[in-house]
Amino acid sequence: GFWLRWFAQAVDSIIWSPNFFVALYLLSAFGSASIELFIPSLLWFLLFVILCAGLLKFFVHPLLISKLGAGFGKLVCGLQIVRLDGLPLTYKNALFREFIAKIASNALLGLGYYWIYKNPQKQAWHDSLAGTYVIKKHRGFFTGLMVLILFLAINVGLAYKAFDNFRNDVTLQYDLATLVTQIQQDLNKDIQPASPAQSF
Repeated sequence: GFWLRWFAQAVDSIIWSPNFFVALYLLSAFGSASIELFIPSLLWFLLFVILCAGLLKFFVHPLLISKLGAGFGKLVCGLQIVRLDGLPLTYKNALFREFIAKIASNALLGLGYYWIYKNPQKQAWHDSLAGTYVIKKHRGFFTGLMVLILFLAINVGLAYKAFDNFRNDVTLQYDLATLVTQIQQDLNKDIQPASPAQSF
């Protein structure tokens, strides 16, 4: 049904999110000693979050579906994705379902996902396009809840440590305040009106 699949998707997102929080913690611990170190480290952090973490999920998520029948979230919640003929998905099937067919389900404020309520086989639009449906292999709500709580605790702990590192880094705070003050002064000079020419 809709809500178990929604819960599995939430678990999946939380499982993948330490990519961001581990990188944030590393930035706070090793890349914030001074402004000269912080700025290039921040650029590397953004590059990792936007590019590397996204590419990692792009390749690994369909691989999990093709090999194990589901991504992390569905696995721990006891769900499996199968083709209409009952066979497991190939990597190409999984890639199409997750990153192309889901564009249709996400359209119109996610209306394609709510189609699960109307479809007798509980198919969302991306399931219909990819020729798949989701089956329940075992009861996994409790396992999913435990995994969700565990990864939420990990993320909150990493986020707390990262912000605590930034808050206690007096050198970086001073450097950033100096940089902001310098930028403000430069902007004020640029927008200051020229003094009128003296009349003779």
